Amino acid sequence: MIRKNYILIFTVLLFSLLITAQNKTNKTFHFGTKNTVSNTVYISEATAYKDTTGYGFDFNTANNVKFTKLGLTSKKPVYFSVKLPEGFYKIDLVLGDKKCSEKTIKAESRRLIFKEL
Repeated sequence: MIRKNYILIFTVLLFSLLITAQNKTNKTFHFGTKNTVSNTVYISEATAYKDTTGYGFDFNTANNVKFTKLGLTSKKPVYFSVKLPEGFYKIDLVLGDKKCSEKTIKAESRRLIFKEL
């Protein structure tokens, strides 16, 4: 159910993907303008998904995000995609803000993980 005034504040300090395929690879994304962690891909501007980079905001949602020092916020749904092979993944999300908000997390653009946190 989508509420009329649905607010999605999606502050991600550290978004880690642990790939458990044949070649174990770690991918770490940090959303925000403050670079604090080494071996990390910093996302500080809303760039659309591209096959050449293998990551980016998908489904024309790049314009929905606003970056802060430690993350990003949005009043509309946001889709961030990473090009990965089939497999099992461990994903760590750090969410939070001083204000109350609703967050819904989905995988593969449809599989509901958490509804209205």
